[in-house]
Amino acid sequence: PLRKKIADITEMLAREDENTQELLATWQGTGARGDRSKKAPVPGLSKMKASDVAPDIAGLPSADLAELIQQLTDQMKAAAAELQFEVAARLRDEISELKKELRQMMEATR
Repeated sequence: PLRKKIADITEMLAREDENTQELLATWQGTGARGDRSKKAPVPGLSKMKASDVAPDIAGLPSADLAELIQQLTDQMKAAAAELQFEVAARLRDEISELKKELRQMMEATR
């Protein structure tokens, strides 16, 4: 029960990525602008800690927050591809928190 099948984990990460892409598409549809180019995975990914993932987001513009979410999503996928599921899970959790913040920003601007 403690060990999940790799397919279960990768499916969960795929669903998270799909949710992220929907959120970013919605955010883009609100007239927000920003560079959505994909970033390469960060060297030393396996050495990252949860506290290293995202800076303090207080006062971060929504464009920067959306870009950060996209970068972390790319890193999460890279970690999963490298079978570093603990790192991918930490990134997934951080992305989830950042998406909540972005949704709140979107609601506040309506």
